[in-house]
Amino acid sequence: MPRSQYRWHRLHAGCLLLLGAAAFYVLLLDHGEHLRPWLPLLVLLACPLMHLFLHRSHGRQHEHGPASANKNERRPR
Repeated sequence: MPRSQYRWHRLHAGCLLLLGAAAFYVLLLDHGEHLRPWLPLLVLLACPLMHLFLHRSHGRQHEHGPASANKNERRPR
């Protein structure tokens, strides 16, 4: 992706994130008393999603190939 497109992509993502945070804040102000009893359940439901998305990149930084297969073996001293 060219640098200028990358900058626009980050700008749009930042604007959407800011808009979503503002919408959540207004929703919390207007309907806080209705959402408060459901908050523990929402936190528990968020845990598997965070686990899925935050552990998505594990294992991708390892080298592939025959040289990396022998890397974990113990060498005799």
